[in-house]
Amino acid sequence: AQERFRSNGVRYGSLADIGMPGVSPAGHYGLQALSADEDGYNVLATVTGTQARDAACPNLSLPMAGADISYASGPDATVANPDSVNRKCWNL
Repeated sequence: AQERFRSNGVRYGSLADIGMPGVSPAGHYGLQALSADEDGYNVLATVTGTQARDAACPNLSLPMAGADISYASGPDATVANPDSVNRKCWNL
């Protein structure tokens, strides 16, 4: 949805711009666009409900800049897990 929105304009969009609700389809994560501009975007997913038992990975961040997508995770919004934990959180 972000790429489609960007192809029709000069920037990436907020969740509202791309028609995405603030919750994941299964309702396990609340979604928030931390940033969206002409260079990229960053989406933060924060656990809700029963998924909140996941102490190591309650926050997942997906920053995209240019053509580079990163995967980050952490116990709080700083998403600063070490690489070994981050790989498990993202199942990489």
